[in-house]
Amino acid sequence: MIDQQTQVEAIDRLVRLGAKLAMDDLGAGYSSLKRLSALPFDVVKIDKDLLSEWRLSPLETVGLISTLIETGQDLNRTVVVEGLADVGMVEAAMVLGATKGQGYALAHPMPADAVPDWIRQFRMPAVPGTIHTLLGALANHWAVMHSRRLAQTLSLDHAQTTLLFMEQGWQDTEAAAWTAHKLKRVRTLPMLRTSFCNGLWHA
Repeated sequence: MIDQQTQVEAIDRLVRLGAKLAMDDLGAGYSSLKRLSALPFDVVKIDKDLLSEWRLSPLETVGLISTLIETGQDLNRTVVVEGLADVGMVEAAMVLGATKGQGYALAHPMPADAVPDWIRQFRMPAVPGTIHTLLGALANHWAVMHSRRLAQTLSLDHAQTTLLFMEQGWQDTEAAAWTAHKLKRVRTLPMLRTSFCNGLWHA
């Protein structure tokens, strides 16, 4: 195995030659935060396996993905979220601040000669600034609750999550009640939190 100093010297030579470096699978294996801060990576790709937990542990996964996106951006790295398999994941990643993504919701593997047609026909599956999925709503809610400025100024009637519930006719559900209580900073019952998260299974 190559020692760390040899790795650093080799990477430094590549950088001096003008090569752009990407750290793959942040959050798994050897792609540690220590390496991220110590080595001159230009691009950081968040491991797709982390996103596989979105349906099982949505709140925890949203928090983790948000933290990794923010960490990469704070270190002036371009952040790519891997494993975006459906519209909800794309929407959630965008809400959490991601500007680049990879996954079947965006494109499947294709031969090089098919790329020009794909570029011409491509349409984003999610629209920035709007929420149309439960996963996107959960990510939006998490982002609001972790931003003191937004939480202080946001009107419940105009919150993206509220608009989604109205659009889908979910105003009287436990998930809507949980969201309203949270935005009003009222302590909620665990069953409301569970109800909202379980709704992701039926999205």
